[in-house]
Amino acid sequence: MVRDIFTRRLSIDEMIEQNKAPRERLDGLVTMHRETYAALSRLIDRDEGYLQRYVSRGVPNSLRREEIALLSRYFRVPPEDLGGTPTKPAT
Repeated sequence: MVRDIFTRRLSIDEMIEQNKAPRERLDGLVTMHRETYAALSRLIDRDEGYLQRYVSRGVPNSLRREEIALLSRYFRVPPEDLGGTPTKPAT
């Protein structure tokens, strides 16, 4: 029983770490490009505090696919960097 709780806790910790990576990447891109969260939130048709809350508080848990696509195109980075699924190469 104790082992199951410990194993589950590790799983939750791993999920938290995975969720931090896209937020940290977005934060770095915002700083590097001297953008504001408010302007980028408007770009994805959200209220001005949306991306600030996403990065600082973790709300929402993840961005929608369309939001990730817009931001990845804007910053010219792969969607995976921002928490999206890998794109399939054109054949």
